[in-house]
Order: sequence, then C-alpha cells, then structure tokens
Amino acid sequence: MREDLLQFIWRYSYFNQSSLFTEAGEELSVVFPGVLNTGAGPDFRHARIRIGGVLQEGPVEVHIRASDWDRHGHSGDDNYRGVILHVVWEADGGPANIPVFVLQERVPKLLLAQYEGWMRSQLFVPCATRAAGGERSGLAGLEGQAAAAAAEAADAGRAEPAGAKPPALGGRRPGGW
Repeated sequence: MREDLLQFIWRYSYFNQSSLFTEAGEELSVVFPGVLNTGAGPDFRHARIRIGGVLQEGPVEVHIRASDWDRHGHSGDDNYRGVILHVVWEADGGPANIPVFVLQERVPKLLLAQYEGWMRSQLFVPCATRAAGGERSGLAGLEGQAAAAAAEAADAGRAEPAGAKPPALGGRRPGGW
C-alpha cells in the first residue's frame, strides 16, 4: 500500500460509503473529502465531515498506519493541530484525540489492484496501452460487479477542477452525491 494511493482513493471517494463509522464507533458521513494539499501540512484542506451528527470543516490527514501520525512527527507540529479526521489503511494506534477512519475493508481488492496500476503507470492515460491493443477500455480486465463499480465511479465525474471550492454546507454534488 502507498500513501498516494490512499489519497487517490479518499479524494475520489473510491470506497464503500455505506454505514461509515470511526474507530471509536461514531457515525461518519463524508460531505466533501477536501482539496488535495500539495504543500506542507495535512493532505486535504477544507474537508466537510459529519461525525456523530456534527458537521465539521477542516483538514484531513491520510496515512497507511494510524501510528504514522507520531512517526511523521505530527503531534508536535502546529500545522496538524486542527485535523478533523485521520484516514488510514490500518488502525494500529495513533493520537487518541483525533477521529480515525479505516479504509482497508472498504476498498474491493480487485479495484485496489486496478487503482494501483493506474497510479504506477507512466502514461498520461494509464489505460492507453490496453486501448491500443484492441481492448475497448482499461476496465476490460475487470469482471462482474467490480467492472460495473469502476465504470460507475469513472462516469460519476468526481474529479474536482483545479481550485474548485467545496460545495456549500448542506449542498449536493453533481450527480446527486
């Protein structure tokens, strides 16, 4: 697992979003995952997350393991003081005062391999070699529900334009999500 892959999954909401809960058992709803931060500080800014029925806006940090929080020195860094959610692949500790959300069981393994392939591709369009080989899309190797889920996610147009502002509180995104 790679941290940039987790950022990709979080950014485009490529995970099962039904019945979300933090590790502490609080109900979780992702209103807006935030804007990817390419500078210093938390991975996403301006996220809108509802935890236990309370809407919060602020930064989200993404790690492979929850314990990476301390390993990366975030506890003593003021840039991370306002983090509203710690999104991780594996819960193995971490700060007690920040809600933790685990993605590991919410990403279909077949799609995880496809996402990772796209992330590692050096091509501008990762599935271009498949298309050139006669297959109709980069999803051709997927089967059944996994292919349908990937196609639906691709068709949803979830990518945010550069500099996009998050939707207004209570607002819905294009496509009804």
